[in-house]
Amino acid sequence: INDIDKDANGTLWVATSSGGVFKYNPGMRFEKAFTGFDMRAGFTNNNILSLCSDGDTTLWLLSGNGLSAMNTKGQFLFDLKDELPFNFSSYTSDNIFPHDIFYSSPNKELLVGVGGGLLIHSLKQKRSLASFPIVITKIKSSGKTLTDLQINGGSALRIPYKSNSITFGFAGLYYGNDAGLVFEHKLHGYDKDWVNANKNFEAGYQNLPPGKYSFYVRVRQRRGMVVSEMQGYSFRIIPSFWQTWWFYFLIAISLSAGVYVLFRYRLNQKLKLFEMRNRISQDLHDEIGASMSGINLLSQVAAEKLQHNKPEEAAEYLVKVKNYTQDVIEKLSDMVWIFNPQNDSIEKLLQRLKSFALSIAATKNIQVHFATDKESEMINLSIRQRKAIYLISKEAINNSLKYSECSNIFYSLTANGYKWKLKIQDDGKGFIAAENNTGNGLKNMLARADEIKATLHIQSLPGAGTIIELDI
Repeated sequence: INDIDKDANGTLWVATSSGGVFKYNPGMRFEKAFTGFDMRAGFTNNNILSLCSDGDTTLWLLSGNGLSAMNTKGQFLFDLKDELPFNFSSYTSDNIFPHDIFYSSPNKELLVGVGGGLLIHSLKQKRSLASFPIVITKIKSSGKTLTDLQINGGSALRIPYKSNSITFGFAGLYYGNDAGLVFEHKLHGYDKDWVNANKNFEAGYQNLPPGKYSFYVRVRQRRGMVVSEMQGYSFRIIPSFWQTWWFYFLIAISLSAGVYVLFRYRLNQKLKLFEMRNRISQDLHDEIGASMSGINLLSQVAAEKLQHNKPEEAAEYLVKVKNYTQDVIEKLSDMVWIFNPQNDSIEKLLQRLKSFALSIAATKNIQVHFATDKESEMINLSIRQRKAIYLISKEAINNSLKYSECSNIFYSLTANGYKWKLKIQDDGKGFIAAENNTGNGLKNMLARADEIKATLHIQSLPGAGTIIELDI
């Protein structure tokens, strides 16, 4: 034990040679009678030579490192070892001599015996130090030193995102004794608190994210009073294009557009499927419904004839039933073929038309000539186009085979860009178009052309054959 003193509350404090300071807790059991405070609490030395109270909440300590202070809560406050009047080692003279410190409450002064005399330290408020300028001495960005013009150009410094490491050098224009002055820096937008400057008076920052920053430097006395503060130096890390708000906005717009396009595509596919179902239903009703009604009616008539013992008349009606049935089978076959996606190409269309035409033409000694180019044969048709072209072609070829008394039928289907040209011609007896517009054949062809917004032209004169052209 080196020294014992009591604070303003009468609590005893003990200075030891190696354990720091102990506080006596009266009334507690032996193992809790003393609370220790040492270098783990911030002390600079565990060998406390002497201590004294200022009559309030501060305890002054004397060690081999000089004077320091703690409060009666056990918190270390500061030391004075780096201040010029205390910057000597005579506190640790031979321990056989007393090393006491004394405090004068009326004068608020500390009295310390040192080698060569007495040191009197006044705790009264000193005259504050005059403020002085703080300047930026250099700026480095990614290893490159900026020029004075770049630093002091008047506008905020702009740094590309690839050079987002920066180092500041700074100095205080003060020519007095700097003992007890602490330089601190802070980068607003990055640092959360003030940072003590290193011995080179430099502050470095690596991999700064894009944004606006301001660099500040200040000087304070050790006891907290700020002496000077530099006006913030502003700069900006320029983001790359993929870090900008408009890039994120474009990405969001693109994603939204993609989702919308996908939604519209799926909706259109569903609408197409729904439309196809309706079209199949309508075609079944239009193409098959009438024939089935005819079959039903003719079957009833034939049955009645048989009931009245008229087998010859019943046979006539049964022949008609057979013909209607063949017609229904043929139409169903056509519809199945039309809606099969494997038959999208013109090549498949021509194959089916050839099979149909040649099977009938052979029995009537008629030559059927098909002409198209290889490139056109590879082009795919939509269901609407395939259906209209096939049914118009079949109707026109069938009419020529049955009624024109021709020797040759010429069929050509070619594509020119986005346009199609269908031409069916025979060298038969022809007819007067104005006098033959009451049949269902011509009406059906016109209706088919109208479905795909195509133009149908029919040219025919008696003895000059017939030409049917479809422009799609």
